[in-house]
Amino acid sequence: MADSAPVTLIIGATSGTGLITAQKLLQRNESVRILGRNRLKAVQIFGTSNAEIVVCDITKPSDVLKRAFDGVQRVIYTAAVPPRRANEEEIRQVDYEGLLNVLAAAKSAGFSGRFVYLTTLGLTHKSLLMSVLGMIKPGIVQWRTAAIEALRESGLKYSIIRAGLFTTSSPGKKTTVLLNEDIPMKLSTAISRKDVADVLIAESKRNDTSNTDVVAVWQKAAS
Repeated sequence: MADSAPVTLIIGATSGTGLITAQKLLQRNESVRILGRNRLKAVQIFGTSNAEIVVCDITKPSDVLKRAFDGVQRVIYTAAVPPRRANEEEIRQVDYEGLLNVLAAAKSAGFSGRFVYLTTLGLTHKSLLMSVLGMIKPGIVQWRTAAIEALRESGLKYSIIRAGLFTTSSPGKKTTVLLNEDIPMKLSTAISRKDVADVLIAESKRNDTSNTDVVAVWQKAAS
């Protein structure tokens, strides 16, 4: 990893959108530090790449978590409870307390770059799909909303990306739009993980000091 190159720390890089984001940056020969709690999985995925691997459980404050921010200019945070059933305590620990620990470590380390946070659209609206999601993951609206508020109050420069429903179809073939207001979750509010990864990367490289909070969906869903 080149000392002079901007370093992007990706938290949640061993699966889903975080993994795709890390792969895209590595393909561009950018300096990437990935943080995950499973060393074996991280090495299996990134062991032959130029990525720097940091093994750490974000649900537990630690010096390792603080040191992960050394020399970092950009943070992309995609960590969350995996797409399966989960109880509220697990969601609170991972989706909320995990972020609190990361924010505390970032501030303690003197991080001054942009913090890009991936979450779900529709948190501010009642909808059938959000009700179903709430049954699968009790408390997800409460704790992800609390996480957003914690980021807003952290004093860090941030970008909040509220992504639509993930699909594997047509990445890069549909127009991605960014909306300034949250919208209800529907089957039509879709977007591919690869297209969201592009949004995360673009936001991480913003040079202005403004904070952003946007919804990322394909254009048809926004109309």
